[in-house]
Amino acid sequence: MDAHAFDLTPEQKDLLIALAGQGVTATCSVPEGPRYGAIELDSNLPDVRIALGGPEENDFTAQVLAAAGPAATIAFDSQMAATGSARIWVPGARSRRESFTPGADLRGPTDLPVLVVAGTDLRATIDALIDRGARVDLADVHGYTPLLIAVQKGFLEAAQVLVRRGADLHRKSKAGETALALARASGNTALVAYLRQAGAAE
Repeated sequence: MDAHAFDLTPEQKDLLIALAGQGVTATCSVPEGPRYGAIELDSNLPDVRIALGGPEENDFTAQVLAAAGPAATIAFDSQMAATGSARIWVPGARSRRESFTPGADLRGPTDLPVLVVAGTDLRATIDALIDRGARVDLADVHGYTPLLIAVQKGFLEAAQVLVRRGADLHRKSKAGETALALARASGNTALVAYLRQAGAAE
């Protein structure tokens, strides 16, 4: 996921947690920073990228739209003008079979499919994207739900969103960890206070 700021905003955190809730492993990068996708450097390869912010905010978005040709830019501009938000799917320049080869380097703007998500209110745009399919209590192979992951990473805002959306405060990982236990173990007093106020117990 290519974001337009180095420090994750609450909406970017929420999207990462929502992706985890769907069983998706997601990493975050910035347009000018190193990008995940070279098999000689990384243990595996990403399947798709999500670019947050329009071309004025995110240089990677600008590269993607420029490489995709005028039709993508026209579609982006039309959606922004009509609704104040845009979600543009830009296919990769090559097929998966052609891209995923020994020594593959998929860090370029057209090497993988890209979903561009932008809006005058990016928070609302991302919320709408999450609302289209997020399952707040879907656990990974270790039993970690999005709420447990959010707490483990110290994402207070994401935890608050997930609780508001009905996340189970008492759900345990396969290791027996609750959200409150993870918050206490990390020493995050703000998360501990919030979870207790919300009714969590160890």
